[in-house]
Amino acid sequence: FIAPTDSTGENPDPTKAPDVINNSWTCPPSEGCTDPDALRLVVENTRAAGILVIASAGNDGPGCSTVSSAISIYDAVLTVGATDIEDDIAQFSSRGSVSVDGSGRVKPDIAAPGVEIRSSVPGEAYDRFNGTSMAGPHVAGMAALALSAAECTRGRPHKLERHLLDSALPRAASELCGESSHASDPNNSYGHGILRAVLPACRLDGRILGRSESVAASRVTCRNRTAGRKTTLRPGGLSTWNCMASGLAALAGDTIQLKLTGAAVDGEAVRGRLEGLEADKLRCLNRTSGASVRAAVDQRRRWSCSAAGLEAAPGDRLKIIITGRALADS
Repeated sequence: FIAPTDSTGENPDPTKAPDVINNSWTCPPSEGCTDPDALRLVVENTRAAGILVIASAGNDGPGCSTVSSAISIYDAVLTVGATDIEDDIAQFSSRGSVSVDGSGRVKPDIAAPGVEIRSSVPGEAYDRFNGTSMAGPHVAGMAALALSAAECTRGRPHKLERHLLDSALPRAASELCGESSHASDPNNSYGHGILRAVLPACRLDGRILGRSESVAASRVTCRNRTAGRKTTLRPGGLSTWNCMASGLAALAGDTIQLKLTGAAVDGEAVRGRLEGLEADKLRCLNRTSGASVRAAVDQRRRWSCSAAGLEAAPGDRLKIIITGRALADS
């Protein structure tokens, strides 16, 4: 999965790796996994490659510590238990904590519908099935929807997993499997709770900022053209300015326009730098001379009107207009 091959097993290509993998299988000792850690490194490497690994908890409940086989026991796996139509944990759904490797970790991580689930069968027909293998695909599908709604989660399984767990509906355990109370969150029956269809947003935290290194900025207008909002800063002189600290709200991908007005300090080098914005348009105007040029932002987020041909003498009135997309946090 980390580097899928062609049909002959050749030409591995990491760019074709999936974002999410659903696993409805286990590897008990009877099938060769006599060491509970036999597949742990494989799973950890897969997750390190940016892939969210989801696994069904198993159908050995309702006893405690019945999440007992690779790969559902691992910390690097998002393990899924099954619920019924009443949102109660299914009797058959395996419970934690994990004892087979001595970790005592809480499992499952989340729960989803797994009783009387309608699914396709051979012969162009449908039937109903029970099992955590029915629950896992619900979570994998929701992970895919979340990823398509928030590009900042792509290649970051920890972010995608965190969203699914944080948006789950907490549910008290009906029996204790090592928890201090039935209200423990997470617990060894439901994990962090029942899956909910909540889409994430790639929110930004103080990332749209810049510095006018050779323009004494008298005013900076930050406009979120997607949301129809703007803020105005008056930094004064050569200073760093932060649109979001001044109250501008933005999501990753929003179209942001920055307008900087001020006076040239060094006519030989009208320049500056940005952070948190992928600029696709940059226009430099010398309002004193009437000259205008289009410039670019380099890979290090630096821009230079002078390098693009703008001539300016110290004290000339300048306007810099930058338009681009807000970038997601790392």
